[in-house]
Amino acid sequence: MASSTRESHAVQRAFAWLARLVFAGVLLAFAANAASAETRTLKLYYIHTGEKAEITFKKNGRYLQSGLNQLNRFLRDWRRNE
Repeated sequence: MASSTRESHAVQRAFAWLARLVFAGVLLAFAANAASAETRTLKLYYIHTGEKAEITFKKNGRYLQSGLNQLNRFLRDWRRNE
């Protein structure tokens, strides 16, 4: 009787771990999919030049070249303006 109880608990523990792994995998899949579909925007203030910008650089999981160009311009070397 004690042996079957131990085996039963071992099976329950194994099932619980398997259920946790499956649940974690499903959560990660949904999180990765949601993150790739998000719009990414930065609000920036450049202390040296006083410039402000709100730049969207990623939309629907794809980088926007126009947004990346705006970021490059905004983050230029303020001393040499390049």
